[in-house]
Amino acid sequence: MLSSPSNNNRRFDWAPAASKGQWTMSAVQQTVEAKAALAVYSQGDIVEKQGEDTEGVHFVCSGTLSVLVDGKLRGHYTANDIFGALVQVRRQKKSLATVIACNQVSL
Repeated sequence: MLSSPSNNNRRFDWAPAASKGQWTMSAVQQTVEAKAALAVYSQGDIVEKQGEDTEGVHFVCSGTLSVLVDGKLRGHYTANDIFGALVQVRRQKKSLATVIACNQVSL
């Protein structure tokens, strides 16, 4: 269980979504959105550039981002995805990939 930073009596349960059997983080997402300052990017904006200083860990609130490594598309990030954590764990300062907004994105 995760505790809400604003109210220690409130708990978030990781529960499977009823219809799809998938795990949901909606309560966590709502808390992050309420507490964090959102950064909004437009289509084509570069969020992180491979080899340059990173901004840290990002939580995707909405939108889709393309992930490129050495100029090759390697995947996408969508709502509820987190990226940039590996760089922090390894204590690196440089981004491992270029991340570009495919549409309007809130982080």
